[in-house]
Amino acid sequence: MLMSLSTYILGLFALALTVQAAPAETTALKCRCLSSNPSCWPSPATFAAFNSTVDGGLTAISPPGKVCYPGPHFNEAACNTARVNSTNPYYRGDLIGATMYQKNQGDAIGVDVCPVYPTPNGACRQGKVSVIGVDARTVAHVQKAVKFAADRNLRLAVKNTGHDQTGRSSAAGSFLLWTHNLRGITFTDSFATSSCPAQRQVPAVTLAAGEQFGNVYREAEKRGLVVVGGAAQTVGAVGGFLQGGGHGPLTRSYGMASDQVLEFQVVMADGTLKTANPCINPDLFWALRGGGGGTFGVVTSVTVKTYPTPKTALALYGITTKVPGDVAAAKALISNFINIQPEFEAQGTSGYIGFSLGGIQMQIFQPNGTEATIAAAMKPILDHATLDKYNVTGGQGAFPTFFTAFDAAGCITNPGLCTERVGTNSAIASRLIPTAQFSTQTGKDALANTIFGMLDAGAKFMLTHLVTGGAIAKIPVHDSAVLPAWRNSLWHLLIGNGWTANATAPEIAANRAASTSQAQLMRNLAPASGAYINEADAKEPNFQQAFWGNNYPRLFKIKNTVDPKGLFYCKLCVGSEKWSADGNCRLY
Repeated sequence: MLMSLSTYILGLFALALTVQAAPAETTALKCRCLSSNPSCWPSPATFAAFNSTVDGGLTAISPPGKVCYPGPHFNEAACNTARVNSTNPYYRGDLIGATMYQKNQGDAIGVDVCPVYPTPNGACRQGKVSVIGVDARTVAHVQKAVKFAADRNLRLAVKNTGHDQTGRSSAAGSFLLWTHNLRGITFTDSFATSSCPAQRQVPAVTLAAGEQFGNVYREAEKRGLVVVGGAAQTVGAVGGFLQGGGHGPLTRSYGMASDQVLEFQVVMADGTLKTANPCINPDLFWALRGGGGGTFGVVTSVTVKTYPTPKTALALYGITTKVPGDVAAAKALISNFINIQPEFEAQGTSGYIGFSLGGIQMQIFQPNGTEATIAAAMKPILDHATLDKYNVTGGQGAFPTFFTAFDAAGCITNPGLCTERVGTNSAIASRLIPTAQFSTQTGKDALANTIFGMLDAGAKFMLTHLVTGGAIAKIPVHDSAVLPAWRNSLWHLLIGNGWTANATAPEIAANRAASTSQAQLMRNLAPASGAYINEADAKEPNFQQAFWGNNYPRLFKIKNTVDPKGLFYCKLCVGSEKWSADGNCRLY
């Protein structure tokens, strides 16, 4: 929600009358300046002057639910809209004060402090929502916002859509750089990487920081092309997804999203704009491909490879036990799926498989597949689902392009939106399961027992991502900063435990602890593997090793070189161990 900037600045004037002048030098302080500290927070005059340099893009920010509370912000129509659209990612993504998951707008533990259904006499608190920020529409706006924050030692948050599960785009008392409206898509048949004359020219597309995959996919489809991206259409195409590695239905065919990058344009901590590619700033180029978003700078655009769209087969099935509570039958179904994996993945399949003690749900893609090939791939699964023990729903078919199959899957799964719903809360954890795990029956049985152990322990949901292996395994391990374990894994296995919108702090803490505890079974199974930074336990032990393996020392060195003062902080990111748990004070 937007607050009147004039109202915000008037409030600052009133506050300024009660405090002494700010110290002349704040950048030497060990702690960031927060909005709660009037001795260092920019004055109304300073904000007003800055606003004129960003074309009036400075915006005071309130939590989305504030329109539902008595007072000057109350707006009944806007409140009803917020309630109706609480799980709509398009609505939430277009709000400067919202994230996709309510937990990242709440307090430190994740309690909703500004619910759209207020309790009697309840108050709306700011939580982790930034108090003021820049709606950046140009690269110059990004540069000015970064420099403004750096010069004044402000806690800086950077956000496009707010999909990050760990809340890296949220920070209480912070100054926000919002890139959501920095748009642009430019296709070319032959991209020439700057200052790299030896590089082969390839078809590519340049994407601005605010672009989302749904729009990118549609524009590519018009040209008979595909771009490697995520499974959710509202995820940003340039930020944390890509810079963290990025997986999706096409990554087994072409490599990870970060493997597609040809060049970055990035604003550094001093506000300068740099090009990063194999020939210009190669260390930065290496780090931005897998080292994580919000860490080395603000990427304002990226150029990635495009490919001719493949015809694509699709299978959507739900297989549940005929007798409710028949756990043995459910486990037999899961075991069978594990046992056939080497043959299943060899047929060019990719997708998402949900496991529960009631059965499995599957969304399977087969790029370059036909009705005959997808039927052959699914046969060992469906043959096991005998009618005496299981109910089978769903079907399969072939589509002329990847996007037509992808969009059909989304619309069948989520009618109306045709993409994922958001707004719910959960604590997730994950592990990459090595390909070698599937090479022996002993390994398959150990994986099955690990899955059963997590389900028996109460994991509320579990999703297997068949998104690695294939082309990912053919790319050299140290070609980029991506966790090396991606190159020798077949599954990305994720679990989660969710809570209701009105959950208490103890209830949330219990669910978070449950995910950490259950995930330990995966760590025990594959101790030399790791976890995907964008879908990991918020308390992942030894996160440096888990997210980057032996790439971490080089990443740490690059971070200290390009951002020595740590302006770009985010939780469990490269260099974050140098800061307090809340990211506000430097420890060393």
